Amino acid sequence: MDINELAEEGRNFLDNGKAREALEVFMELNDKSPENADVLQKIGHCFKMLEDDESAAAYYEKSLALDPDNFETLFNCGECYLYTGRYEDSITVFEQVAEMAKQKGGDVGVIARQRIADANSHISNREGGDYMKLGKLQEALGCFQRAVEYNPLDKRNYANIGVIFLKQNNLDSAVQWMQKALDVDPEYVRGYYNLGSIYLNMGLLKNAIDLFEKAIEIEPDGRDSADIKNNLGVARERLDEFNKELFDILIGKIIPVSAERVSQLVGGITGRKIISTDIIIINSGKYKFNSFTEGGLISIEEKDGSISIKE
Repeated sequence: MDINELAEEGRNFLDNGKAREALEVFMELNDKSPENADVLQKIGHCFKMLEDDESAAAYYEKSLALDPDNFETLFNCGECYLYTGRYEDSITVFEQVAEMAKQKGGDVGVIARQRIADANSHISNREGGDYMKLGKLQEALGCFQRAVEYNPLDKRNYANIGVIFLKQNNLDSAVQWMQKALDVDPEYVRGYYNLGSIYLNMGLLKNAIDLFEKAIEIEPDGRDSADIKNNLGVARERLDEFNKELFDILIGKIIPVSAERVSQLVGGITGRKIISTDIIIINSGKYKFNSFTEGGLISIEEKDGSISIKE
């Protein structure tokens, strides 16, 4: 098979998504002839399709050394830089692509600018992580906020801001930012795990259980599954304890009655943040509670041997 036939065979393999077969052909072609920018580009494409972005970048670089203004090669090389963490190099390449796209038109310029924003987001995220390791939380927070501005669709940026607030013991803000990460990606298992763990520490057990169960539903056997299942077990056990304690208080088995403790128990069971609780003595030493939340009133009493909760 001559060089032209090999090139045609390689292109056919590549067009049909057979990257490994195409790679063998183009490698053979590269060995048989002087280095050619198109062949080197196609080898890069093969490695990229095989998700070996480091090797792909190396061959795109070789191709660009021979044909430095090739639009397609530049774009793909920039993506490989982005995927392998070479963010500054990626920005340099995509700035060149964006400039060239002004002449060519189409959507490539828009995509190139999006890739630049992605790379800047990663850089800001990385800088934030470095600051966080040094305990410089405000500097880290600024970096993560910039990362959100660069790429509002990256869930990690929101989660990292949540971690900062968690380290500052600002649990309400930590919850808000962790929830934003889940709003961006409803399949974000680590997000459910993190938010569920915060709720567990806050004593909002129903919320924690719901989140841990959702995480297990999405990924029953993931890298965090064992820890999530352990936390789920802890939350369920504590919820049982909360229900028993609240029932004993309602029937007058536990005295004196603390409004603060009742608020904690009701919050844990309902998943609502309780502002205050009124204690009402009804009869025979039994109690009824009215717990107030931002959303309204929760009424709690014993009825037919169990806890009745009405919102």
